[in-house]
Amino acid sequence: MIMRHYILTSLFISAACLSSFAQVKEIEINSKVTDVTIFFSGAQVSRTASLQLNPGTNIIRMSRLSYTMDPNSIQVEGSKQYTIVSVNHRHNFLQDADELPEVKSLKDQLEKVNNDIELNRIEMGALNEEKAYVEANKSFIGENKSITVDDMMDMSELYQSTYRELLKQLADLKFKDQALRKESAKITQQLQQLRSSKNLYTSDIIVNISSPARITSELKFKYVTGNAGWTPSYDAKTTDIQSPIALTYKAKVAQSTGEEWKNVKLKLSTGNPSKNNNLPSLAVWQISGYDYEEAERRRKEQERSYSNARKKSSAAYETGAAPSAKEAKSETDEYIVEESDKLTTTAQYTTIAESSVNTEFNISIPYTINGDGQEYTVEIGDIKLDAKYRYFAAPKYDASAFLVGYISGWEKHNLISGMANVYFMDSYVGSSYLNTQSTLDSISLSLGRDKSVIIERKKIKDYSKPSFSGGKKKVTIGIELTVKNTKNAEILLDLQDQYPVSQNKEIEVELMEEAGATVKKEIGGLFWVLNLKPNESKTIRFVYSVKFPQDKDVANF
Repeated sequence: MIMRHYILTSLFISAACLSSFAQVKEIEINSKVTDVTIFFSGAQVSRTASLQLNPGTNIIRMSRLSYTMDPNSIQVEGSKQYTIVSVNHRHNFLQDADELPEVKSLKDQLEKVNNDIELNRIEMGALNEEKAYVEANKSFIGENKSITVDDMMDMSELYQSTYRELLKQLADLKFKDQALRKESAKITQQLQQLRSSKNLYTSDIIVNISSPARITSELKFKYVTGNAGWTPSYDAKTTDIQSPIALTYKAKVAQSTGEEWKNVKLKLSTGNPSKNNNLPSLAVWQISGYDYEEAERRRKEQERSYSNARKKSSAAYETGAAPSAKEAKSETDEYIVEESDKLTTTAQYTTIAESSVNTEFNISIPYTINGDGQEYTVEIGDIKLDAKYRYFAAPKYDASAFLVGYISGWEKHNLISGMANVYFMDSYVGSSYLNTQSTLDSISLSLGRDKSVIIERKKIKDYSKPSFSGGKKKVTIGIELTVKNTKNAEILLDLQDQYPVSQNKEIEVELMEEAGATVKKEIGGLFWVLNLKPNESKTIRFVYSVKFPQDKDVANF
């Protein structure tokens, strides 16, 4: 099958289509979101609509579409049964605010809270009646002479117990009523602000179709919209330092496009259509002597340019989306239109499609993503990664041993940098950043502190007294590091510490004892790799001295 493409220009519209637009009444039809490709910033929405076409010209309007739609991205796919003459985009400022998903969501919340307030009021009324009944019975008991003292004692205890419980329940309901009314007031205020927002408009797509006969058919179209995106996240779990890391790959998806995506097929893409795709080119880089007057002139010119750009950006935000150069020409500019009688189907299971420019994750389960800006978690897959475990410690800053997993083979799974919730031995130990922007064979993931590895750092008192010679003061510092492995398994520990580095020729620093460390003099770094057997402890001592003029102080020492 050959797919025909039409590139329709504004000149073509003005000459051939505008007159027919005035004569033929627009027919509004509903469309349904079928699948969505979500980028890191933005999304491509695909929709279908059923058509009832009359012979001749038909002006079809698809309304209630995203107000952040990029008109340049519109693509329409038809059938060989009819001919698509033109496609237009326009903003619809007549849209009822109460029909927008953000408003609907808040109205539903407000209705639920108000229902809870009413139910709470009814329950309080019932308890108050019961309280009045108990109080009336108490008076009756006190006035009835035929009741014995023992009976009165028993009834009094029962009254006290029942009355106390009633008062407690009424107090709880009163507090609940206050909380519900506060929540109702907050939602009402937010609803009023949203209804008065300047962005409460939608987009329409107008399609001019020429049909040879009265037919029933289908129309498919797609477009790119802003106010949507996804970020990667992970759950990383391991049971011990001999097991692989079980990684659950997830995406946090959110959108506030003015649309609701109900039971749609999702595709997550690492692409970003909003980025400029123009190739960079080198210009001549000229340098010269510094001219203060010219520099000040350029600075003021840049400030004016920045101020103008900010005003344009603000104006674009007020109207929904910043127009591109192509969009700014006219509301009646035309776009590429595709015609085909064949649909593209998505996979029925989660797959990864990798191209030369991006990676796409096809999600097998339909999802509903409401347009309320809330985050929804979408699972991409579960993988197991081989890892080697080592401990890391820098006791000068934190007297804890951190377990680190060094993951290999990660590049096979199209992982993207993101935050990971870390679980060790079925317990949550915190979050850690998984950085996949690495050229190394393995990437590291911090699995949290391990209290079974004990580390102590202290100064050695033998070196506490300074000495003086030749107008200079010499301070000698001795540091003792003690590490103990209380685990039942052998561990490998990367231990780090430091000594100062001088940037002044009058200040002399000497590393006197390094205790077998790997030394990086340019940063004053000391690095040890310790192999500790179960219940083994090791002690390390290093010594350094700082010599400086006696009449001066040393900063940051």
